[in-house]
Amino acid sequence: MNPLFSLRIRVLLSTTALVVFAIGGVMVCLSLIVRSQIEATARSEAARTSEAVVRSFRQIEDERATIAGLLADRPGTNNVYQADRKTIEDHLNELVTKTDGGWLVMTDPDGIVKARSTSAPFGPGVDLSTNPGVLQAAGRKPWKGILKHYRVLAVVAVQPIVLGQFVQAMIISGETVTSRHLTSLNRVAERNVVIYDSHGPLASTANVGGEVLNQVGFVRTTIGSQTWVGSTGELTSDGDTRFLALLPESVAVAPFVPLQQGLIILFCVGLALSVAVGTGLAHHLANPIYSLVSAAQELRRGIYPAAFHSARQDEIGILQTAFDDMTSSLKTSHQ
Repeated sequence: MNPLFSLRIRVLLSTTALVVFAIGGVMVCLSLIVRSQIEATARSEAARTSEAVVRSFRQIEDERATIAGLLADRPGTNNVYQADRKTIEDHLNELVTKTDGGWLVMTDPDGIVKARSTSAPFGPGVDLSTNPGVLQAAGRKPWKGILKHYRVLAVVAVQPIVLGQFVQAMIISGETVTSRHLTSLNRVAERNVVIYDSHGPLASTANVGGEVLNQVGFVRTTIGSQTWVGSTGELTSDGDTRFLALLPESVAVAPFVPLQQGLIILFCVGLALSVAVGTGLAHHLANPIYSLVSAAQELRRGIYPAAFHSARQDEIGILQTAFDDMTSSLKTSHQ
């Protein structure tokens, strides 16, 4: 390969590499910023979801507490606990039709279910005393909150039926948390919410695998053909019941898409300019050297080349002036 051609290539490659590295560095920094933004958006979405879930559940708790309190004081309810199961269930079903949805359960003083309305998830004989709220109600203190029993998650209010100084029964008014509740919490349709515990999902708007639910904090997963990002959080103070809020990754990075597109355009323009500038710079450096090489070859053949009379002040100008002086000295000595 011609050494001068190799010099041109090296200059061109060096110039292009400089631009590529500069713009590439900016793009790498941008990718780090985007990743940080995705995680921040996921955490923010989880915080908003937590607030929405808690706000919704508290609203349901207040509604259930009002209903349970009214029913516990109702003459037909505060003495029906002594009847047989069918009579109690008929009474509960009648009450459900007169209230704003949900379900009703009546337990004995120890928290064992005696009867339920048709839609209630807890059947006769189920022991609900393991729930701290039910135990509180058994101590004559009404309670409202989240009741979890096996794979059932419900928002309930527990009202004791007290006769004299003793609790004779407890009435539980509740709503089972389902995907319908979670869907109604979404500010837009493109969000997904999963409520889960250590055994898996309790209520969900998306089919999420166990390996995802085992993660804590920032989460990235694929649902169908779409990538979703999100963050986990605690729904109950004991940390056993948690939630995962997910949103499409495209939504999280949307604010940076114009900037990314601009950088791609800038990269292409910069690459084209670097090739053009590098080519010009290569010619600017290589042509004077090529002239010196040609002059030296002529001098070797005994031909005195024309003087350069260079006006350049750089190293190449000094070299051309020195070559002129050498040629002049040789010509004088030869004569």
